[in-house]
Amino acid sequence: MLTNTALRPLSNVGADKMAMTFYETKAAMPKTQGLIDAILTRLLIGTKKVQYSRMVSALMHLTDDQLATIGITRMQISSHARVCVYGE
Repeated sequence: MLTNTALRPLSNVGADKMAMTFYETKAAMPKTQGLIDAILTRLLIGTKKVQYSRMVSALMHLTDDQLATIGITRMQISSHARVCVYGE
């Protein structure tokens, strides 16, 4: 059974001062934003890798005449795909 002592606050500070101390704490915020940024970065990197490999695959399936129309040779496919996907 609960007694009156169990319902009292742990300190003798008034309720208004306890509310003030809650907002004044200097506790560190959890690093959820850093975790979300890390997940988004991984997703972006993975997406770029998939885009690059699909671009290379698509260009490899083109004929030499089609590649000439684009203005690249078979030797330039990987560098052209890198420029298209990564902007390098």
